[in-house]
This record gives sequence, structure tokens and C-alpha cells, in this order.
Amino acid sequence: MRSFRGTVSQPLNCYDAQSGAYFQLQLEELRIAGPELSKITREGTEHLGTITGTLYGYISRWVPARVRTEHFREDTVSAAGKAEPLSWARTDAHEFKRTGSQRFRRDRYVSGATAYRWGNWYAVDGGWSFSGMLQFLWVLLFGGLLVGFLIRLSWVGLLLVGFFLVVFLVSRISRLGVGRAFFSVFFGLLFLIYLLAVSVSLFRSASAGHPVVRQAPAPDDRDYTHTQPVTAGARGAGHPAEKGDEWVVHHRAWSDLDGNNYEGDVRVLRSVYEQAGAEHRRLAGLSGLPEVYRSMALSDEGRLDGVYALFDSLQLVNHLDSTRFAGMLVSFVQDIPYSSVTDGSCPERGGSVSSGPAGEPYNCIGQVPYGVQSPVEFMGNFQGDCDTRTLFLFTLFDHYHYRVAILGSESFRHSLLGLELPLPGSAKMAGNERYVLWETTSRGFRAGQLSPEIDHLDYWDFNLVNTTSS
Repeated sequence: MRSFRGTVSQPLNCYDAQSGAYFQLQLEELRIAGPELSKITREGTEHLGTITGTLYGYISRWVPARVRTEHFREDTVSAAGKAEPLSWARTDAHEFKRTGSQRFRRDRYVSGATAYRWGNWYAVDGGWSFSGMLQFLWVLLFGGLLVGFLIRLSWVGLLLVGFFLVVFLVSRISRLGVGRAFFSVFFGLLFLIYLLAVSVSLFRSASAGHPVVRQAPAPDDRDYTHTQPVTAGARGAGHPAEKGDEWVVHHRAWSDLDGNNYEGDVRVLRSVYEQAGAEHRRLAGLSGLPEVYRSMALSDEGRLDGVYALFDSLQLVNHLDSTRFAGMLVSFVQDIPYSSVTDGSCPERGGSVSSGPAGEPYNCIGQVPYGVQSPVEFMGNFQGDCDTRTLFLFTLFDHYHYRVAILGSESFRHSLLGLELPLPGSAKMAGNERYVLWETTSRGFRAGQLSPEIDHLDYWDFNLVNTTSS
């Protein structure tokens, strides 16, 4: 017995005939007893052939592995000619067949330029089957929904999608056991993330609607509404008042979150209020709420002189900077009791919808085009829901040269105010501008403070942003 000086590909694939087990061995100092050489051919300076004998050596590494089980079926197809070529090279040509649930493949070999033959059939994994197709469709469905969910997360979601694509490509390119395991782990993680995304979506859908916010404003006996006749020629809303016209006056007393108290009258001319309502009813053909908001804000900004007068005086008397002045305006609107505004019919009292966002009974006005009141209408009847309030405040802040926005959420069926102010809390970017979000439907909310069930910024979109602050 002597040392073997040839080259043997390691690890060696081995088969134990007694147990029927396949395994791999890494043998060192390989020796062979009773060697027999056959099918020797020469290629350049190398001699190739088959060696048969008993191998000896010591084991440096034991590799338990899943070795391909080959089911050989002798192929009688051979190359044309009398003598079998001595050296064969596998080509790219191959074919498959299926026996039961097992898929088999065989490859085509060439020797020289004209001799071809088919190799033996061997079992392979993969291929299309009914169960495989169902698995593919299952993965495609989950993957598509997951990608859609991640993209909603903006650049963070895109990075995650890119990571999963890299993992997918690496696992598909690799044909080793590690690659297949990586591929399985990838789809396991994909499924878990999908379940998490679905759970979050279901929770948010269940929480959709107006937020459950703070307590309803307690009635204040200092608040009242009355009318006041105006003399012919008196100016209001930027034009002379007509004979017989009157002011609709709301006296309000409220406090901001810092405990500062404010009190005074806001007023609109009844003729202007009726004109705004008539224009509202004539609105038609607008593509959506952003167009409605823009049209109403442009129409009504010059009709609120009786509202601006109160806030101008309060700012002057109390020496309010821009941040405190904003808090005074928002708290004024938060103090107004909630009312529902709908383009349909109002529900009957005692029905399934019978309270505002803080649980208090609310007034309801129905058959309002687009389900929102204009700023003048809101100041005339003091009835407004979330988007009526944000539209009114948008008009005020635009008049006072703030950068302001209206944000809406179809998922939560709600509207928020956005202000470009250096305040902490929940905020959303529009270009390079950061807009802090503000709840307007109930008292007690500071800028950037939202109810937990709606504090998910990926569900909020900008409906309207003013273009200038000067």
C-alpha cells in the first residue's frame, strides 16, 4: 500500500450500504491498496482516468450533509459509432421528466466535435407542481402586500424593500446548503413581518374616526350670541352694509393652555353670511376637498373684518408673540362646542352616532355641500367639525402671514391644522418646511400633541398649504 499522489476532490461523498446513509468525509494522507486504472486518456500533459481500489486515511472533518439521492436509470442512448469515446464533456443541453411527485433531469454530453450522448437520469428538487404553484402565489400575495405597506413608510420602507431584494437575490444565486437555509429564513421573516403589518393595519382601522379626546367644554355663562343692527353706510366685511342689515355677534370668553384669559366679540354681517352660504351651494365641479378648501379660503379671507378686529386688539393689549398668538387663536376654536357637518342627513337623536369627539351631545347640520362650512358660515352659526375648524384657522393664519397647512386622513376621517412653528411634538414635513400638527376639536391639546390612536404620521396627507408667509 502506498500514498496516493493523484488529485481527489474533497470532501468525498460516501454511502453506507448497510445503513443506507449518505455522508461526506475529509480524508488526510490518502493511501490506496490494490489500485486498478481504467479509461485512461491524455489531455496535454495530464492523464485522466478512473482508479478503483481501497482507500485509507484519517478523518480530519466529518460533514453531515443532505446529499442528493440519485436514482439512476441506465440510458441505452449512446453516441453514434462503433467505439465509445473515452472523454465526455457536459453541455448546457438538458431535459426533465417527472415520475409521481419526483422530478428528474439528465444532461447531454459531447466528445470531440461530433459525438453526443445523454447521461443518466438523476433526481432534482424544484420544478412546477400544483403545490409549488400554490406556494409561489402565496408568497407573491404576501410579498406584494408587504411591499405596499413598506412603501407607505417613505424612505425607511424603501430601504427595507431594498434589503429584502438583496437577500432574495443572494439566496437564489447560492446553490449551497447555506443558501437554501438563508432562503427559507428569508421567507419566514417575510411572513412574520407581513403578519405584523396586517395586525398594525387592523388596529389602525379599528381606531379610525374622530379621536377620543379631552372633556367637552363646560358651558360658560359669559358666552352668548345676539344681533345688532347696523346703520346704512357702516362698513363691514370690506364693503358698505346695506340698509336693514345686522351684525351676528358672538361674545366669547376662553383661556389658553397657559392659563391666560381672553374675552371679546366676533361678528359677521348677516348679508355676508347669507352670501357665503349661497356661493357655497353653487360650488360644483371641484375635484376634491383641497379645491373646496382653496376656493372657500380665498373667498372668505376678506369678509372677516369683524373677526380680525378682536384678535388684533387682544394681540396688542397682551403683547403676544407669534407663538402665543397662535395658541390664543387655536384655543379660541377649541373652546367652541363641536358640531357635525355632513353632506347627507343628520342621524336621529339616540342613534349610533350621537356624540362629538369628547362624547358630548352635538348639534348637527346636514345637506351641506362637501360636508364642510366656509369660514364666514362657521363664524355666523358657530357650528363646525374638524375640517370646518381647520379651514377657518387656515384662513386666519394665512391672513396673519403664518406658514399654515391643512392635513387630512382618509383612514381616520379627520382633519388637523399644521403650523410652521419651532415647537416640539408630532410634525410633518412639506418640502423643507416642518409643520407641527394641532388638534382643533377639543380643549386641552397643545401644538404637536395628538391622541395616540391618530398619531401615525404616515396616514396623514397635506390637503392645502399656503404659498407665502409675507
